Amino acid sequence: MIELRITKLTVGRGNRNSPPGEDAYYEVETEVEGEGELEEARAKLRSILNGWVKTEAQTLPIGLDPDKLRSLPWRSFEKKGELAERGEAGWVFVDTKGAEELVEALRASKKEKFCLKNFEYSLSGDELQFLNRRALKSTHQKSSFI
Repeated sequence: MIELRITKLTVGRGNRNSPPGEDAYYEVETEVEGEGELEEARAKLRSILNGWVKTEAQTLPIGLDPDKLRSLPWRSFEKKGELAERGEAGWVFVDTKGAEELVEALRASKKEKFCLKNFEYSLSGDELQFLNRRALKSTHQKSSFI
């Protein structure tokens, strides 16, 4: 039987697919003495990374109403344009009534991506004609944004 001896721990967080030049993905490494330190080291490294990613996150301007955004007629990506379920990823056209403030804020943003409550909002399409929302899954992500 092979004895497993962990000596290093590497933890990463962020978006590996971010455009070149953006520091959206971070990875840190530490040495550990034994398996007893593994979980504590992992928790500390995640805390450090979460702080870095949190400060990088774009947040929506104060005044945008998450309930108003939730009530937009979001179309499902998975169900080929049917109305999206509550909390499901979806899209609307940028000229959809009620989306104007968010679209303006996204167009003015350097990164063209904002997070609010349980969703990340972004623009897409050849002419940026779509407003997208993607559900944030982990509870940490939800609490990292306004």
